[in-house]
Amino acid sequence: MKDYLLDYKVTLEAPITDKKWSRDSDVEEYMSKSGAYNRIDSTMQAGMTNEQYADQIYDLLNSLYETNTGFELRVDNKVEDTTELIFMFNYDPNNEQLIKPDKERIIDKIENEQLANKVIRGKK
Repeated sequence: MKDYLLDYKVTLEAPITDKKWSRDSDVEEYMSKSGAYNRIDSTMQAGMTNEQYADQIYDLLNSLYETNTGFELRVDNKVEDTTELIFMFNYDPNNEQLIKPDKERIIDKIENEQLANKVIRGKK
């Protein structure tokens, strides 16, 4: 996918729906009408600044928008399996009111995730 991703996993998440898919179905149309989306769990290098993460996440998001399908992007910077994220974003191409984050908004989301992680660790 991208050189800066250490690891990633893509899974198709499909909610219960009355929409049927067959080999003859258009994949984009099915995903759009059924509510199905791709969940992307990715790992970036540890120890970078929030600005460096924002640059890479911004680039990754722009590539994902081009697929014109819904997705949930989850980014961590840990080698070991963890529930702590540095960034999470849900995209629905049918939602015209959805604001695509710019680098400044990505940095805000990263800082909010870092704060949430500290609060969660503090309770343990």
